[in-house]
Amino acid sequence: MSNYRQGHRYSEKFKSDAVRMVITEKQSPRVVADTIEVKISVLNDWLVAPLIAELQKAEDKIINLEDELNKTADERVRELQEENQILSEQIDTLKKTVGIFSQRK
Repeated sequence: MSNYRQGHRYSEKFKSDAVRMVITEKQSPRVVADTIEVKISVLNDWLVAPLIAELQKAEDKIINLEDELNKTADERVRELQEENQILSEQIDTLKKTVGIFSQRK
């Protein structure tokens, strides 16, 4: 597999093949690292990187959902405040109307 190397970096195919050996072929990371002649810490980074990326996506999605919920809650609060204002004005008008009618008796 070492023919996949590109200078001091490893090609994506080399990395994915190494990860596949661990995940799909159920070889131990230590055996794979020794076989492909990389440090175990490097192989572990390759194994963990997709999980970290997925975790970051999930966290971003949660943040977006929280923002959406907060936005929706804020909008609902504004709607209720507007409705409350309208109802208060209607109550004031009704009170004045009742006051006028009760003075006419």
